[in-house]
Amino acid sequence: MKNRKKILALGLIFLIVILGIATIFISSRISGQKSVAPTAPSSQPKAATGVLECGNCSAANTCLQGLTCDSVDGKCKKGDGSTICWSSPSAACTLNGKVPCTPTGVITCSPDCPTECGRPSSTINTCTNSCGVATTKNCEATPACDLPILSIVKKAYLDNAVPFKLVTEINSVSTDQTFVYNIVVKNTGTTTATNATVTDILSGQNQNNLTFKDVESKCTYTATSKTITCPIVSLAPSASASFSFRMTAKGDVGTYAIEQGDTGPTIKNTAKVVLGTVIKSATKNLIYSSAACTPTSIITCDPDCVTTCGATDRPATEISTCKNSCGTAVKKTCPAVAACLTGSLTIVKKAFWDETGNVAGNYDLKTEIDTLAKNQTFVYSIEIKNTGEVAAPVAIISDTLSGENQDILTFVDADTGCTYSATDKKVTCAGITLAADASAKRSFRMKLSADAANGVVIKNTGSVVYGSTNKNATKDLTVSTVVGCNHTCTSDDECTGSLVCDESTSKCRNSACLQTAGCTCPTATATPTATVTATSTPTATLTDAPIATTTIEPTVLPETGILDFPGVAAFGGGLLLAIIGILLAF
Repeated sequence: MKNRKKILALGLIFLIVILGIATIFISSRISGQKSVAPTAPSSQPKAATGVLECGNCSAANTCLQGLTCDSVDGKCKKGDGSTICWSSPSAACTLNGKVPCTPTGVITCSPDCPTECGRPSSTINTCTNSCGVATTKNCEATPACDLPILSIVKKAYLDNAVPFKLVTEINSVSTDQTFVYNIVVKNTGTTTATNATVTDILSGQNQNNLTFKDVESKCTYTATSKTITCPIVSLAPSASASFSFRMTAKGDVGTYAIEQGDTGPTIKNTAKVVLGTVIKSATKNLIYSSAACTPTSIITCDPDCVTTCGATDRPATEISTCKNSCGTAVKKTCPAVAACLTGSLTIVKKAFWDETGNVAGNYDLKTEIDTLAKNQTFVYSIEIKNTGEVAAPVAIISDTLSGENQDILTFVDADTGCTYSATDKKVTCAGITLAADASAKRSFRMKLSADAANGVVIKNTGSVVYGSTNKNATKDLTVSTVVGCNHTCTSDDECTGSLVCDESTSKCRNSACLQTAGCTCPTATATPTATVTATSTPTATLTDAPIATTTIEPTVLPETGILDFPGVAAFGGGLLLAIIGILLAF
């Protein structure tokens, strides 16, 4: 029995040893490999596809999940309406929960519509609306530019005894006749024309039948080109410039067989005026005729017959400074003129401003006037002139200062040789002698009353008596006291512009604020109100970008096996205890 137990114990020990050896062998094989944690099959994850928020979308280009393509502006937006998409380059999208921008009527353009004159209507595309969205703007046509506009007219006249004197216009010329071509240029525009030029080429168009004679000094003639040139340095609006030159018709009309009474070729002459790039022209046609001109009774003389009387009888005379209607020089018989019995005086009366340096008997007559203001001092002046050819008798100038509203005038002083009678309010200047063609002035000062009414007309008549002849001259002056703000007045008519005369102060004031001396009514001052201007903050622009691919590496576990010291120690300890137990069992 004991032998069987020994055999069984030895068998168990042998089995335990075999198991230990197997365990150590398997552990050593497994310990040579690395253990990994379970992972998903190796693969590359797919990126989400579609247009990002606020990106452009269409039927063929859909938005990312959760976004909707707005059919109005073609932008990907959130379905809850919290997305606002902008077209500004600096901020493609703002996610702030505001409602979409609604444009007002304000359009900003840079550059804006052209404002230069003479521009046609147009459409510009340099504009944005109040939401910053690009838009267009219609520009109206601008008014035409104000430019000088020149017109030109050309005519022909009979030659006169005075060269280039234009009297009788003609449409035909005859053999050996001298006549005048005249060119008139007028500025019909609104601005001054400068550096214009008038030219007239005297060749072609049957002008070979004419011979140049002379031209006014302000023009030049070039014989080689047969050209008249007249410069216009400056011509103001509505002003005109006249240029003349003389031509003579030839006695032989060349290839034209002109018989007595026949008419020959038409002579065409064209003048031009050039201003910058603008050219205007005018043509004058003259019929060349060999028929003798039949003069009318009109005779033009310069100078004409003398008709003024002299110291002695002037006999009838004949003058040779005349031409008939055909331009032919003729003589004229002037009738006799009886001698002047006396000198012949004329009289003129005027009123002048009282200059600062004026003193009694010495008046500077520079500024003639037709109106007076209250309290104004002024100068009356009477001038007489002897237009006869002999000395005039001694003359007396007088001026009665009564009637015709003259009661509001006060005499101040007068020239030396003049006296004033307060009783009959009369100024008298005696002892004036005038030779032929001589003149004399007598002056005196007056002052207008402070009570003169506005609009009153003062009529004053001066007279001159020489021999048995009495001549008068009248000067009318109107009281026109028109004053400005805060000046004394008696009626609205005396206040300038829209001012009225305030009855309480007798001052010219603004009717809207009569108590304000400055005539500028006070206005309420608006309280400044702060205006908060919202400024959009640029945000980062979202763009479609590929999603990065991440490679998942297997997790390396710690190395394990039966040869690790703690395990081997435990196994060895256990085996030793088992063997000791079996042995003790025997």
